[in-house]
Parts: sequence; C-alpha cells; structure tokens
Amino acid sequence: MNHLSTHKSNSNLTKQERLAINILKNNHDIIIKKADKSAGIVILNKQDYETKIYSMLNDTKVYTYTDIDDTMNVKQNSDKFAQKLYDAQYINKKTI
Repeated sequence: MNHLSTHKSNSNLTKQERLAINILKNNHDIIIKKADKSAGIVILNKQDYETKIYSMLNDTKVYTYTDIDDTMNVKQNSDKFAQKLYDAQYINKKTI
C-alpha cells in the first residue's frame, strides 16, 4: 500500500474553522489581504476597498495622469537589476 496516498495532512484547524475559511474565500463581497506592516490579515468590504483605492488614485496631489505606457521598459530594467543582484549573490534564485 502506498503510504503517501492514504496519509491525511495534519491541520491545526477544526472542521468548523476550515468551513469558515472556505466560506470567506468564496464570498465575492469581501477582499482578504495581508495587513500592512504586520503579519496579520484583514477582511474588507470589497466595495469600500475599491472606493478607497480609486479615491487614492484620483488624488492629483499624489498621482499624475499620463498617456505614456512604459510598463515594458520598467519591467525590463527591473529584471536586469534583479539579475545583477542575483549574479552578485546579493539575492537568491527564489527572490529573483
């Protein structure tokens, strides 16, 4: 008998806790995010979250509209820089 195929993973969650997590994951009215500056998570009302994000992006004191799409250029430069850091052994393969 194959030991791995019949082995259940040990969980530190109860059946009710796993059910609650699945219900939250499938709720399209909320957003689950890592909390800023901590190891926790936050659960946010999706509509409130999106309203706040759009409000922040529309703040012209912080952001400026542009017709220039330099996404590929920024990505290429970032990739080159990350490769240099990796080559110099400042970061590992997972980080790159």
